[in-house]
Parts: sequence; structure tokens; C-alpha cells
Amino acid sequence: RLSNLRVAPAAAGFVRGEANRDGSVDLSDAVAILGYLFLGGSLECQDAGDVDDDGAVVITDAIALLNFLFLGGPAPAAPYPDPGADPTEDELECRAAAPCD
Repeated sequence: RLSNLRVAPAAAGFVRGEANRDGSVDLSDAVAILGYLFLGGSLECQDAGDVDDDGAVVITDAIALLNFLFLGGPAPAAPYPDPGADPTEDELECRAAAPCD
């Protein structure tokens, strides 16, 4: 299922899995997570990169997103597909320019 899932801009909140904040959940979000982990890249909203909402951005988040996008695996944890606040407390943050919650 190769889909480019467009998401509404978040006035206050974020969409889990939409790690590069370009308005869609797609392959480029998994690449952004991997770039953050292995190439020193940045994520405006770490919570968006925490696809499984376990409180950490790790390689399994990119794998889970790829599994969802290409193999019909489970969707990212809430908030997905609509923007919202993080339902769990963690140490992840979002920059002021891209508010999470």
C-alpha cells in the first residue's frame, strides 16, 4: 500500500509518524527518523518521530513506519491520523516553531 497520506496542518498538536513535518506521512518521514538517529539530523518534533509512543526515538520507529506504509502493519500510535496532543508523558519535545502539545 504505497500511499502518500496527507494530514491537516496542526494548530496545536502533531501527527505521530509525520516526522519531517511536511504535511504527509510517507517514506520521507522514515528517512528523517533514520537521519536523526544516524546522521546527526534534527527532528522539529521528536514526539512525531516516536511512531510507537514508547518515549524514545529509536530505529524501531522507522521500521514500524515502513511496516505501516508498505506492508499493511499497524498505524502509528495516537495522535494519528489527526493532529493532537501526546497521550503519554515522556521526555520528548517539540520546537516552538512546530508545537506538539
